[in-house]
Amino acid sequence: MMGRSTSTSLDRVLVTIMLGTILCAGMLPAGGSDSIDGQSATFSDAGGLHSDEYPEEEREYLRLGFSAFAADAVPSEYRYLTRSLALVLVESFSDIPERRRSPEELLAAAGEALDRLESGTVARIADLVEERDELLFTETGEERERERSRIDEELSSMRDMLRAVRSTDAEAVAETLSERVRLEVVRESEEQPLFGSGEPADQAQRHDLDLLLGGRMRYDDGYLFIEFELFVTATSEVRATASTLVRPEDAFDEIEPLLPQITAALLNRDFAVLTVETDEPRAAISLDGAVMGFGSARLRYLEPGSYEVRASAAGFHDYSAHIEIEASEEQRIDIELEATHRPEVTVDSDPPGADLYVGGEWRGRTPLTIERPIGPRSAELRLEDHAASRFVLEPRGPDRISRVLAPDTVDLSTELRDRREGFYRSLGWFAVSVPVPLILSGVWQSRADFYVDNQAAMAADERERFVRATNTIDLVRWGGVAVSGGLLINSVVQLVRYIRASQYYHFD
Repeated sequence: MMGRSTSTSLDRVLVTIMLGTILCAGMLPAGGSDSIDGQSATFSDAGGLHSDEYPEEEREYLRLGFSAFAADAVPSEYRYLTRSLALVLVESFSDIPERRRSPEELLAAAGEALDRLESGTVARIADLVEERDELLFTETGEERERERSRIDEELSSMRDMLRAVRSTDAEAVAETLSERVRLEVVRESEEQPLFGSGEPADQAQRHDLDLLLGGRMRYDDGYLFIEFELFVTATSEVRATASTLVRPEDAFDEIEPLLPQITAALLNRDFAVLTVETDEPRAAISLDGAVMGFGSARLRYLEPGSYEVRASAAGFHDYSAHIEIEASEEQRIDIELEATHRPEVTVDSDPPGADLYVGGEWRGRTPLTIERPIGPRSAELRLEDHAASRFVLEPRGPDRISRVLAPDTVDLSTELRDRREGFYRSLGWFAVSVPVPLILSGVWQSRADFYVDNQAAMAADERERFVRATNTIDLVRWGGVAVSGGLLINSVVQLVRYIRASQYYHFD
């Protein structure tokens, strides 16, 4: 029994080795042949993928990181600059929007996408082969045959895919990739925005970065030679973007003029800066139909060319202009919007003839009709021997505004205080009076219920005294209601006087 078992195990091992050898022939590289299951084709004869089958990139953005500067013979007192200057770059380019990839970068991205698809296909073929091998040692039956048929069909499809992938031209795939890709700034950690100052290729690989901006710093005879470098992972090249020779104490001031060169290297294209300012904070500013801001807008990474600038706001005529902006140019446009006809409001005063000032500007004497302002504006009525009255003119509101002007012989602050105190005092008395009729009403109701339930057991004289006392309570109750009503009316009168005094006062 032991000899047969050993022989069977050896047979299975030999069969597995033979099958593995045969199946591996089906996964030969380009130029080999495939003759498994009666199929015969060569990879060199196979066509590539169709354009709608081209693989997509792993992500739709590029990861941009910043590293501390590498230092060469830099004294310890200036070592802080290796990180401080890098932090200036982080602050300057944290909002950079996109990068235009070079043909070499696009070709590398296409090759990476094809390699990723090929690796996935090869891995799937290996899994299917292993799965089919396991079927060889199971019992025969319809289920096994159906499963083997399914595996063979998928294997055939995967081999066709593999031949197509290996025959696809990376340049054709590169032509379908987006040239402009969004940039996403990556930090080493939440607290630390910078990566280390090691070799750029190692840093990029370790942190999965597509771009790494840093540089080198060398000290010599009292001067610092600072060189800014951009590592591009796709092409594995380090590009010097800008350099300068400065005294250490002037390093920060000398970096500012170099930022445009570094910006152009990150964008991989020319750029210009456009600033638009309007005299209306609510005006929408658009560039070629896309809204850029309200009131003002600054576009730091604009591609050189011709554009249409528009500004529009309610109550103003639209502004439109065509501009040309060149590479490295900083252009500024100041726009003064022209107001359109607006709704009118009539301002009156008692007595009439008061001077009306809107936003400090004299507009005429009451009664008069003026255009409503675009936004809220302070207004003031002034009349000799009368206190000024201030109010706010709104873009929308009543068609007529009337103000009563108090004689300036009246101390308005004292008058307003007295009216306010009078109102609060009357309101307090009313609040105090309310519980009295409520309590008496409860007492009266309790006595009335008691009388109904117990009058038969009471003597005649006792009933008479009880009824007289209960009626007295009822009269007092209604008297309390009358007093509370009077106090309520007094509170309303005091409130009207308080409002009237506040109309005189108007924030004076």
